[in-house]
Amino acid sequence: LFRSDRSPGQVAQLRQRPGLDHDPGPDDADPVAQRLHLGEDAALEGREFLAADHYTVADILLLTTLDFAGFVGVGMGDDLTNLSAWHARVSARPSAAA
Repeated sequence: LFRSDRSPGQVAQLRQRPGLDHDPGPDDADPVAQRLHLGEDAALEGREFLAADHYTVADILLLTTLDFAGFVGVGMGDDLTNLSAWHARVSARPSAAA
């Protein structure tokens, strides 16, 4: 729904899908976003950080991406335990509050 290549008219049309009588949220997310969240969750299995054994730009990018996705209504589901735990850890860092 929130792809950058969609015009405002296309977004409005998508919001008027049959059965969608509310603003889109995680349950209405694009299946691609859902698969990406599953992949991120799997990548974090047994890891504290995404790309290395320390905080890197990959973690910064993923944090900002997930925060923006949540802002536009495509947040991660509660069943993504690795991703949720990682998000809580990196969001608690002082630099995340800046």
